[in-house]
Amino acid sequence: MRKHEFSPEQMERLRANPYTQFVSAKTIRYTPTFTSEFRDRYEAGDDPFDIFKELGYDPEVLGDSRIRGYVAKFTKAEREWNNLSSAERNMQILRRLERLETEVEQLKDAILLQVQRDKMKKR
Repeated sequence: MRKHEFSPEQMERLRANPYTQFVSAKTIRYTPTFTSEFRDRYEAGDDPFDIFKELGYDPEVLGDSRIRGYVAKFTKAEREWNNLSSAERNMQILRRLERLETEVEQLKDAILLQVQRDKMKKR
């Protein structure tokens, strides 16, 4: 089954949701906060379609295949995580931390550059 494309209006509504990290006509990515919320509710036994709806998404806009695909991807990742040894989990966490630290430094540099540009404009 092929996923339908989002219309420009649907993409605007999806972008307005604080749980949306990225959206294009064919793709939507959710924030880490969404993933955490989804995990908590899914593990508590909530229906995935209800979870999406309660977190501000219209299941009809997303479509069954996107929601079912997210659930399949999510449960696969959870299984893989649970099968890792403690040392492997720690290594993954450390790599993620390093990537996040790099990202923070890049954001700091971008902010500093923007502040400098703003100062130059005021002169």
